[in-house]
Amino acid sequence: MLTLLLERHPDGSNLIHRTNSLGCTVLHQICALEVEEAGEMLEMVIELGADVHQLTNDGESALFYARSCAVLDVLMKHNLQLDLVSNAGETPLQRVLGNAPSVAKFLYPLVRELPSFRDHANKYLIAMTSCCTRSFFNFHYRDLLDRYPETTKLMFDSIYERCPEEASKLFAEACSRALNYVVEKFLDFDYALNYNFQSECLNIPLSGLLSFIEETSPSFSGYSKRTST
Repeated sequence: MLTLLLERHPDGSNLIHRTNSLGCTVLHQICALEVEEAGEMLEMVIELGADVHQLTNDGESALFYARSCAVLDVLMKHNLQLDLVSNAGETPLQRVLGNAPSVAKFLYPLVRELPSFRDHANKYLIAMTSCCTRSFFNFHYRDLLDRYPETTKLMFDSIYERCPEEASKLFAEACSRALNYVVEKFLDFDYALNYNFQSECLNIPLSGLLSFIEETSPSFSGYSKRTST
């Protein structure tokens, strides 16, 4: 269908160079598709002259829009900058951790090797844990964090060292949403958190944990001992 449209439109293949009000081209829009054909469509517009390195008005590359591994495979052939920082201070990995976990699982092992990873480590942990359910987190990210324990420790250290209050907030939210893995890591690493920090549900961490009492684990009993002292 895309081929037919380009053939019949008066501007032909020049359509791929047009941008919308956000500075997105056809290439960016194809990257955001989650259909199987997205990779083939992307290769086609690149062959027609689409600039795979073109940034949007917000300074975002095509990697920010990748929603499928097929698209990512094509983009990786063109050596896009993996740690590009947008005008808003976001990186491609940070973006896809929140909305394209299948892509994130391929990018994460590559980005963690870059010197710049440390600069954004706290943001990556927040992106992994914010607004996701326990099952979503466990399915997509738990094994990934276990596979690279040193990098996992770096992310937790980073958020605490940059802002203990932000770490306490994340801990409280993790308790309220039963992200047990995150809770246990915070406890294992033994940070001086504010255990009375209220989550968005107005729960302190202990109340949040008790809401999911069926998930009680040994480390939770350790948590109880800490809060009682």
